[in-house]
Amino acid sequence: MDPRAFDVLLRTVRAELTPDQCRALAQAAGEAADRRDVGQLIGAKTQAMDRERRCPRCNGNWVIKWGFNKLGRQRFFCRNCKRCFNPLTGTPLSGMCDAKNWLPFARELVDLRSVRNIEKRIGIYRSSAWRWRHRLLGALATRPPPTLSGIVEIDETFFGRSFKGSRAWQEGAAPLPRMPRYRGGGVGKRGVSPVLWAPVICAIDRNGALLEKVLPDDSGQSIRAELDGRIEPQSLICSDGAGAYPNIAGDYECDHVAIQLPKKNWLTTAIGAHPRVQGKLTLGRVDQRHQELKAAINHRFRGVSTRYLPNYLALLQVVRATGGDPTVFLRSAIGI
Repeated sequence: MDPRAFDVLLRTVRAELTPDQCRALAQAAGEAADRRDVGQLIGAKTQAMDRERRCPRCNGNWVIKWGFNKLGRQRFFCRNCKRCFNPLTGTPLSGMCDAKNWLPFARELVDLRSVRNIEKRIGIYRSSAWRWRHRLLGALATRPPPTLSGIVEIDETFFGRSFKGSRAWQEGAAPLPRMPRYRGGGVGKRGVSPVLWAPVICAIDRNGALLEKVLPDDSGQSIRAELDGRIEPQSLICSDGAGAYPNIAGDYECDHVAIQLPKKNWLTTAIGAHPRVQGKLTLGRVDQRHQELKAAINHRFRGVSTRYLPNYLALLQVVRATGGDPTVFLRSAIGI
């Protein structure tokens, strides 16, 4: 539409349309904008695939164009494996219907909506919302973590191991040597046994780069495996009194400072907290991140299965890093 015709349309909307008509027009315009945004992303993927001409199944490079499918997307044919594919083949979006709902669904993910709320607001089934959620989040969880530099705060937090939705106890193959827990029930034992607790390492620097990973246990070997190559030399590592971090700092040619909480006295008891000292090294940033994770996972999502915990960590990282851009989920899933 040319600018003059668009100006006429705007004047008509302002002068003649009723409130209900304005709302219907706004809804139609929003749906059209979502379809075009998704179409642009798929178009960018099509152009990249047209340049590379490589099969996502056999990785062969003898690929030709092969018409269009019923949705109007470009098809390709691989002469090596004799199979057709489209720009979404091999991506988490492959086989997902209702492309008009992809972007609204991504917005619901940014708002940390539950599956039931997504079903009411978008109109898709709960089972579909569940599958879509973990398809998109699974693509985010596989992205490589960033590199940390400068002053790096590192600490672990723990989430109770959960097998929510599992029928293993009923089938006689209990995943843990314990009885199943009911919703709202605690772990029941003190300590941080890796059998009952899932450790999550959290590392953050002063530039905002964040690394969060679920560990098999809280041993130094597991921590070293996740931090390997992710901390630049000559950085300063701040951690608690755990014995693994001084050795890790020495291997990465970094300095290490163990942060010990000061003992309470009459002043800290009176004001309810420790007085702040300007420029003093602390673990405040990583502790705040731990609070955000537990508030979202334990309260907002009502606890999640340990199997899907990396997906929810990736969701919270994207929301924090992008400020709520829903296209990030689709870009990561498409691979552009």
